[in-house]
Amino acid sequence: KATADESFVADRQATLGEYKQIVGERLGLDAEDIRVVATHTLREAKNAHEFLDLASEHFRAQINVISGPEEARLIFQAVAHSQSTEGRVLVFDLGGGSTEFAVGVNFETEFLSSRTLGCVTFTKRFMKKLDRESFAEIELNTRKVIEPIVSRIRDLGAEKIFATSGSAKSVSALGNYLGHGPIITPESLESCKNFVLIDMNRRIANIPDVSPERMQILPAGIGIISAIVDELRLSKIEFCDAALREGVLYEMDDRLKSSDIRERTALD
Repeated sequence: KATADESFVADRQATLGEYKQIVGERLGLDAEDIRVVATHTLREAKNAHEFLDLASEHFRAQINVISGPEEARLIFQAVAHSQSTEGRVLVFDLGGGSTEFAVGVNFETEFLSSRTLGCVTFTKRFMKKLDRESFAEIELNTRKVIEPIVSRIRDLGAEKIFATSGSAKSVSALGNYLGHGPIITPESLESCKNFVLIDMNRRIANIPDVSPERMQILPAGIGIISAIVDELRLSKIEFCDAALREGVLYEMDDRLKSSDIRERTALD
């Protein structure tokens, strides 16, 4: 396990201080009305307890370090509540250090997994130089990481696939910018890969939903999603804007668990 360095701790403490002002002083929320969850970084940090102890001095709500499968379950709930879905659904969330997978029907999950596979970590490990060889390294290592879960997901046979969070959003947006539409497909991924391999293209600053900061880790995201698509034999992936945050909110409101998005859509 890695150690959360001093700059990480300082940055997060500052953020918690800002949240304290917003939720406590401006909104007047009680501690029991706030839920704070921490994910991959604190799951993996050897000194996570040090950060949590310091954070407790600045923020009155408890910070819960949730497991990978629990993170996957909450993300699935976000998608299930926000999208009109029928049949079995596969959701995966590509983050900076981990990727969560969930398969289920309606609001019930049948399979949950979290893999140590992320855009930030893979960029640092394999993208010191951006070329086809680095893409091949990322795709090979993605296949190795997801190999234990591939057959299980294939056997479940999802009818619809959603990807969530920032990297998936940018891959969808770049594919749309390149003329493929917002649906992520093998063809759009190949176009995205060819696009970012050209240095001057990565400097274009006005691509919708692809910030210069995101572009720095986007090639790794393209490579990871490409390998996932190939290994799981996926033909198309829809981006869903709801993810962990929304899943936590839905979980906090039990009434939303039993509501059907199709009924709400009909009322709209």
